[in-house]
Amino acid sequence: MIKSLRFIVPLLLCFSVSVSAQKSSIKFVVTENKLNTEKGEQPAYIIHIPDAGPDAVTKEWLKAIRGSSKSKPVQIENKIEITATEIEQIHDQPFNIYSMVYQVDTSVRVVAAFEIDSVFFVPPGDESDHEAMKTHNHIRKFMEDFAREQYHEVVANLLETEKDKLKDLEKEHKNEVKENENLKKEIRENEQNIRNSNDAITTYENDNARLLADITAKRDAIAGLSGDEALRDQAKDQLKSLEKEKKNIEGKLAKEQKNIVKYESNIEELNRQVEANEKQQETTRVSIEAQKERVKQVSDHLNQI
Repeated sequence: MIKSLRFIVPLLLCFSVSVSAQKSSIKFVVTENKLNTEKGEQPAYIIHIPDAGPDAVTKEWLKAIRGSSKSKPVQIENKIEITATEIEQIHDQPFNIYSMVYQVDTSVRVVAAFEIDSVFFVPPGDESDHEAMKTHNHIRKFMEDFAREQYHEVVANLLETEKDKLKDLEKEHKNEVKENENLKKEIRENEQNIRNSNDAITTYENDNARLLADITAKRDAIAGLSGDEALRDQAKDQLKSLEKEKKNIEGKLAKEQKNIVKYESNIEELNRQVEANEKQQETTRVSIEAQKERVKQVSDHLNQI
Protein backbone atom coordinates (compact mmCIF):
# COMPACT_ATOMS: atom_id res chain seq x y z
CA MET A 1 0.00 0.00 0.00
CA ILE A 2 2.75 2.49 0.92
CA LYS A 3 4.51 2.03 -2.42
CA SER A 4 1.66 3.68 -4.28
CA LEU A 5 1.06 6.39 -1.70
CA ARG A 6 1.47 9.92 -3.12
CA PHE A 7 1.53 13.09 -1.09
CA ILE A 8 1.01 16.59 -2.46
CA VAL A 9 0.93 19.41 0.07
CA PRO A 10 0.81 23.08 -1.02
CA LEU A 11 3.50 25.25 0.48
CA LEU A 12 1.60 27.04 3.20
CA LEU A 13 2.74 29.10 6.12
CA CYS A 14 0.94 26.99 8.68
CA PHE A 15 2.92 27.40 11.86
CA SER A 16 3.48 30.36 14.12
CA VAL A 17 5.49 30.65 17.29
CA SER A 18 5.02 33.95 19.04
CA VAL A 19 6.42 35.27 22.28
CA SER A 20 4.11 37.85 23.82
CA ALA A 21 5.44 40.28 26.37
CA GLN A 22 2.05 40.31 28.07
CA LYS A 23 1.19 36.61 27.92
CA SER A 24 4.77 35.26 28.00
CA SER A 25 3.63 32.20 26.03
CA ILE A 26 4.33 30.46 22.75
CA LYS A 27 1.42 29.58 20.50
CA PHE A 28 1.48 26.66 18.07
CA VAL A 29 -1.05 26.93 15.26
CA VAL A 30 -2.44 23.92 13.41
CA THR A 31 -3.91 24.65 9.98
CA GLU A 32 -5.87 22.54 7.53
CA ASN A 33 -5.27 21.64 3.91
CA LYS A 34 -5.40 18.69 1.54
CA LEU A 35 -3.16 15.65 1.24
CA ASN A 36 -3.11 13.32 -1.77
CA THR A 37 -3.02 9.64 -0.84
CA GLU A 38 -3.68 6.43 -2.74
CA LYS A 39 -7.30 6.98 -1.74
CA GLY A 40 -7.37 10.39 -3.32
CA GLU A 41 -7.05 13.93 -2.00
CA GLN A 42 -7.99 13.98 1.67
CA PRO A 43 -8.34 16.60 4.41
CA ALA A 44 -5.16 17.02 6.43
CA TYR A 45 -3.79 18.88 9.41
CA ILE A 46 -0.46 20.70 9.20
CA ILE A 47 1.92 22.07 11.78
CA HIS A 48 5.51 23.38 11.72
CA ILE A 49 8.26 22.86 14.28
CA PRO A 50 10.82 25.68 14.00
CA ASP A 51 14.58 25.10 14.11
CA ALA A 52 14.07 21.32 14.27
CA GLY A 53 15.75 18.59 12.24
CA PRO A 54 13.62 16.23 10.13
CA ASP A 55 15.41 13.10 11.34
CA ALA A 56 14.77 13.81 15.01
CA VAL A 57 11.15 14.86 14.41
CA THR A 58 10.49 11.80 12.23
CA LYS A 59 11.85 9.50 14.93
CA GLU A 60 9.51 10.99 17.53
CA TRP A 61 6.56 11.11 15.14
CA LEU A 62 6.94 7.38 14.51
CA LYS A 63 6.62 6.86 18.26
CA ALA A 64 3.74 9.29 18.70
CA ILE A 65 1.47 7.80 16.02
CA ARG A 66 1.83 4.28 17.42
CA GLY A 67 0.04 5.36 20.57
CA SER A 68 -0.70 2.32 22.70
CA SER A 69 -1.11 -0.03 19.75
CA LYS A 70 1.17 -2.81 18.51
CA SER A 71 0.91 -1.49 14.97
CA LYS A 72 4.13 -0.42 13.32
CA PRO A 73 4.35 2.60 11.04
CA VAL A 74 5.54 2.04 7.48
CA GLN A 75 8.01 4.65 6.24
CA ILE A 76 9.41 5.31 2.78
CA GLU A 77 11.63 8.40 2.82
CA ASN A 78 9.48 11.16 4.34
CA LYS A 79 6.15 9.41 3.80
CA ILE A 80 4.72 7.57 6.80
CA GLU A 81 1.47 5.69 7.39
CA ILE A 82 0.10 3.46 10.11
CA THR A 83 -3.02 1.32 10.23
CA ALA A 84 -5.08 0.38 13.27
CA THR A 85 -3.24 2.67 15.61
CA GLU A 86 -4.73 3.31 19.03
CA ILE A 87 -4.55 6.87 20.33
CA GLU A 88 -7.34 7.37 22.85
CA GLN A 89 -6.60 11.09 22.94
CA ILE A 90 -8.04 11.25 19.42
CA HIS A 91 -10.52 8.35 19.12
CA ASP A 92 -11.65 5.39 21.21
CA GLN A 93 -11.30 2.92 18.32
CA PRO A 94 -8.32 2.03 16.09
CA PHE A 95 -7.86 4.26 13.04
CA ASN A 96 -5.33 5.00 10.28
CA ILE A 97 -2.95 7.92 9.84
CA TYR A 98 -1.33 9.02 6.59
CA SER A 99 1.45 11.53 7.15
CA MET A 100 4.52 13.23 5.83
CA VAL A 101 7.47 14.86 7.64
CA TYR A 102 9.91 17.11 5.78
CA GLN A 103 12.04 20.24 5.99
CA VAL A 104 10.67 23.64 4.97
CA ASP A 105 13.25 26.41 5.30
CA THR A 106 14.28 26.38 8.98
CA SER A 107 11.26 24.39 10.15
CA VAL A 108 10.03 20.82 9.94
CA ARG A 109 6.52 20.40 8.58
CA VAL A 110 4.29 17.57 9.78
CA VAL A 111 1.22 16.80 7.63
CA ALA A 112 -1.34 14.19 8.72
CA ALA A 113 -4.65 12.86 7.44
CA PHE A 114 -6.78 10.76 9.81
CA GLU A 115 -8.96 7.90 8.54
CA ILE A 116 -11.48 7.17 11.29
CA ASP A 117 -14.14 4.48 10.97
CA SER A 118 -13.04 3.90 7.34
CA VAL A 119 -13.69 7.58 6.50
CA PHE A 120 -11.16 10.39 6.31
CA PHE A 121 -12.01 12.89 8.97
CA VAL A 122 -13.21 16.23 7.62
CA PRO A 123 -12.83 19.24 9.93
CA PRO A 124 -16.33 20.57 10.72
CA GLY A 125 -17.41 23.82 9.13
CA ASP A 126 -19.13 25.06 12.28
CA GLU A 127 -19.53 24.10 15.91
CA SER A 128 -23.01 22.61 15.58
CA ASP A 129 -21.61 19.11 15.05
CA HIS A 130 -20.41 18.52 18.59
CA GLU A 131 -18.93 15.06 18.03
CA ALA A 132 -16.99 16.22 14.97
CA MET A 133 -15.78 19.30 16.86
CA LYS A 134 -14.63 17.09 19.71
CA THR A 135 -12.57 14.91 17.36
CA HIS A 136 -11.32 17.98 15.52
CA ASN A 137 -10.10 19.55 18.76
CA HIS A 138 -8.53 16.27 19.87
CA ILE A 139 -6.55 16.04 16.63
CA ARG A 140 -5.44 19.66 16.91
CA LYS A 141 -4.41 19.12 20.53
CA PHE A 142 -2.50 15.94 19.59
CA MET A 143 -0.51 17.76 16.91
CA GLU A 144 -0.01 20.88 19.01
CA ASP A 145 1.29 18.80 21.93
CA PHE A 146 3.61 16.92 19.61
CA ALA A 147 4.98 20.13 18.11
CA ARG A 148 5.40 21.70 21.52
CA GLU A 149 7.31 18.69 22.85
CA GLN A 150 9.61 18.66 19.84
CA TYR A 151 10.23 22.38 19.99
CA HIS A 152 10.87 22.13 23.73
CA GLU A 153 13.56 19.55 22.97
CA VAL A 154 15.06 21.81 20.29
CA VAL A 155 15.26 24.77 22.66
CA ALA A 156 16.49 22.60 25.54
CA ASN A 157 19.34 21.38 23.35
CA LEU A 158 20.05 24.94 22.28
CA LEU A 159 20.17 26.01 25.93
CA GLU A 160 22.75 23.32 26.69
CA THR A 161 24.80 24.47 23.71
CA GLU A 162 24.67 28.09 24.89
CA LYS A 163 25.59 27.03 28.43
CA ASP A 164 28.57 25.11 27.05
CA LYS A 165 29.65 28.24 25.16
CA LEU A 166 29.43 30.22 28.39
CA LYS A 167 31.50 27.61 30.22
CA ASP A 168 34.12 27.75 27.49
CA LEU A 169 34.30 31.54 27.72
CA GLU A 170 34.56 31.43 31.52
CA LYS A 171 37.29 28.81 31.26
CA GLU A 172 39.07 30.96 28.69
CA HIS A 173 38.85 33.98 31.01
CA LYS A 174 40.14 31.91 33.93
CA ASN A 175 43.12 30.82 31.80
CA GLU A 176 43.76 34.42 30.79
CA VAL A 177 43.76 35.52 34.43
CA LYS A 178 46.14 32.68 35.30
CA GLU A 179 48.39 33.60 32.39
CA ASN A 180 48.41 37.22 33.55
CA GLU A 181 49.41 36.13 37.05
CA ASN A 182 52.25 34.05 35.60
CA LEU A 183 53.43 36.97 33.46
CA LYS A 184 53.49 39.28 36.48
CA LYS A 185 55.30 36.59 38.46
CA GLU A 186 57.94 36.45 35.72
CA ILE A 187 58.27 40.24 35.89
CA ARG A 188 58.83 40.07 39.64
CA GLU A 189 61.40 37.31 39.15
CA ASN A 190 63.26 39.38 36.57
CA GLU A 191 63.14 42.41 38.87
CA GLN A 192 64.60 40.28 41.66
CA ASN A 193 67.27 39.02 39.27
CA ILE A 194 68.19 42.64 38.51
CA ARG A 195 68.52 43.37 42.23
CA ASN A 196 70.64 40.26 42.65
CA SER A 197 72.84 41.25 39.73
CA ASN A 198 73.26 44.77 41.08
CA ASP A 199 74.27 43.34 44.47
CA ALA A 200 76.76 41.05 42.70
CA ILE A 201 78.09 43.97 40.65
CA THR A 202 78.66 45.99 43.82
CA THR A 203 80.59 43.08 45.32
CA TYR A 204 82.64 42.53 42.13
CA GLU A 205 83.42 46.24 41.83
CA ASN A 206 84.66 46.29 45.43
CA ASP A 207 86.71 43.13 44.78
CA ASN A 208 88.06 44.66 41.60
CA ALA A 209 89.08 47.85 43.39
CA ARG A 210 90.80 45.82 46.09
CA LEU A 211 92.63 43.69 43.53
CA LEU A 212 93.68 46.78 41.60
CA ALA A 213 95.18 48.21 44.77
CA ASP A 214 96.89 44.87 45.52
CA ILE A 215 98.25 44.65 41.97
CA THR A 216 99.60 48.21 42.14
CA ALA A 217 101.22 47.49 45.50
CA LYS A 218 102.69 44.23 44.21
CA ARG A 219 104.17 45.97 41.15
CA ASP A 220 105.78 48.57 43.38
CA ALA A 221 107.16 45.79 45.58
CA ILE A 222 108.65 43.98 42.59
CA ALA A 223 110.35 47.16 41.50
CA GLY A 224 112.03 47.33 44.92
CA LEU A 225 113.30 43.73 44.76
CA SER A 226 115.83 44.17 41.96
CA GLY A 227 118.64 42.60 44.00
CA ASP A 228 116.82 39.43 45.11
CA GLU A 229 115.82 37.32 42.12
CA ALA A 230 114.16 34.57 44.21
CA LEU A 231 111.90 37.01 46.01
CA ARG A 232 111.34 38.88 42.75
CA ASP A 233 110.18 35.69 40.98
CA GLN A 234 107.93 34.84 43.89
CA ALA A 235 106.41 38.32 43.78
CA LYS A 236 105.88 38.05 40.02
CA ASP A 237 103.98 34.79 40.51
CA GLN A 238 101.81 36.47 43.11
CA LEU A 239 101.21 39.38 40.69
CA LYS A 240 100.11 36.97 37.97
CA SER A 241 97.71 35.33 40.39
CA LEU A 242 96.26 38.72 41.35
CA GLU A 243 95.90 39.74 37.68
CA LYS A 244 94.24 36.43 36.85
CA GLU A 245 91.81 36.87 39.75
CA LYS A 246 91.09 40.45 38.62
CA LYS A 247 90.41 39.27 35.06
CA ASN A 248 88.03 36.62 36.42
CA ILE A 249 86.20 39.25 38.51
CA GLU A 250 85.96 41.57 35.50
CA GLY A 251 84.45 38.70 33.48
CA LYS A 252 81.84 38.10 36.17
CA LEU A 253 81.15 41.82 36.34
CA ALA A 254 80.59 42.02 32.56
CA LYS A 255 78.31 38.96 32.70
CA GLU A 256 76.10 40.50 35.40
CA GLN A 257 75.88 43.74 33.41
CA LYS A 258 74.75 41.77 30.35
CA ASN A 259 72.26 39.90 32.54
CA ILE A 260 70.70 43.16 33.66
CA VAL A 261 70.23 44.20 30.02
CA LYS A 262 68.58 40.83 29.35
CA TYR A 263 66.34 41.06 32.42
CA GLU A 264 65.25 44.58 31.50
CA SER A 265 64.44 43.42 27.97
CA ASN A 266 62.44 40.51 29.41
CA ILE A 267 60.48 42.89 31.63
CA GLU A 268 59.71 45.15 28.70
CA GLU A 269 58.39 42.24 26.63
CA LEU A 270 56.46 40.79 29.59
CA ASN A 271 54.82 44.17 30.22
CA ARG A 272 53.66 44.22 26.59
CA GLN A 273 52.21 40.74 27.05
CA VAL A 274 50.46 41.82 30.26
CA GLU A 275 48.90 44.78 28.47
CA ALA A 276 47.71 42.57 25.59
CA ASN A 277 46.43 39.97 28.06
CA GLU A 278 44.42 42.53 30.01
CA LYS A 279 42.84 43.84 26.81
CA GLN A 280 41.94 40.26 25.87
CA GLN A 281 40.50 39.70 29.34
CA GLU A 282 38.23 42.69 28.86
CA THR A 283 37.12 41.39 25.47
CA THR A 284 36.40 38.00 27.00
CA ARG A 285 34.50 39.59 29.90
CA VAL A 286 32.29 41.43 27.43
CA SER A 287 31.69 38.16 25.56
CA ILE A 288 30.83 36.42 28.84
CA GLU A 289 28.24 39.04 29.75
CA ALA A 290 26.74 38.81 26.26
CA GLN A 291 26.67 35.01 26.49
CA LYS A 292 25.04 35.15 29.93
CA GLU A 293 22.31 37.29 28.41
CA ARG A 294 21.98 34.81 25.55
CA VAL A 295 21.62 31.92 28.03
CA LYS A 296 18.98 33.89 29.95
CA GLN A 297 17.03 34.61 26.77
CA VAL A 298 17.05 30.97 25.70
CA SER A 299 16.19 29.83 29.23
CA ASP A 300 13.27 32.29 29.39
CA HIS A 301 12.13 31.12 25.96
CA LEU A 302 12.27 27.49 27.10
CA ASN A 303 10.15 28.31 30.14
CA GLN A 304 7.52 29.86 27.87
CA ILE A 305 7.07 26.73 25.74
